[in-house]
Amino acid sequence: MPCAHRAAWYFCELAAGLSVGDALSDLQLAAEELENFRAALAWAREQGECELLALAMCRIWPLMNLQGAIAEAIDWLQTAIDCCRTREQARRHRGLLVALAVCLKLDRQFERAQDALDRCAVLSAEAKTPNDATGLWRMLEQGALLYEMGCLEEAAVALERSREANVRAGQPRWVAESLRCLAKLALEQDAPERAEALLKEALELEDPQTQAWGVGNTLWQLGRARRVRGNLGGAREAMEESVR
Repeated sequence: MPCAHRAAWYFCELAAGLSVGDALSDLQLAAEELENFRAALAWAREQGECELLALAMCRIWPLMNLQGAIAEAIDWLQTAIDCCRTREQARRHRGLLVALAVCLKLDRQFERAQDALDRCAVLSAEAKTPNDATGLWRMLEQGALLYEMGCLEEAAVALERSREANVRAGQPRWVAESLRCLAKLALEQDAPERAEALLKEALELEDPQTQAWGVGNTLWQLGRARRVRGNLGGAREAMEESVR
């Protein structure tokens, strides 16, 4: 295998083994190697290495989002999804559809985001795994998408369902995310006291050492809730800790 191919393979496999959304060390490494990852993704696309491309993008897309490269993340995720030629490959990499929905939601492309979630639901039903980790993530993102679309009543139902399902599944990370979304919804409904209670509950489930993004986001929302309640000192404390 030529040196260029060995290098591309190495970086694709390195990307596939990262946990960018959880581990700070992995996030730092991914940021340092992002240009190499981009080159490796391009190589995997050109060589038709679909499995490697899919595994790499499952890990790299959060970094692209964090760096503001949402359009790039959307393009690569769509490429990885299209590269799954068989139904079995598509079922195995359903998470790419949820990741695509997240990015499209951030880009305010709500119809495309809903389509991606619907496609994931169909594949989960075919695989008879509607409540596995990907299915639970899809459930959460459905509620988050409804919230962003302004469908608050439907969002509340979906997010409560997500919280309950993740409690049963023993998934504290997704429980915390459901709670954070419900807190944002409570703020929209002029219920800052409920929002603060939900966010405090979420913080108890999140580890700042392995879920820095989640903790930072929860603290920022907590600052918002306290500000609405008139607790400016507490709001500043939470927001400063979020920034840190």
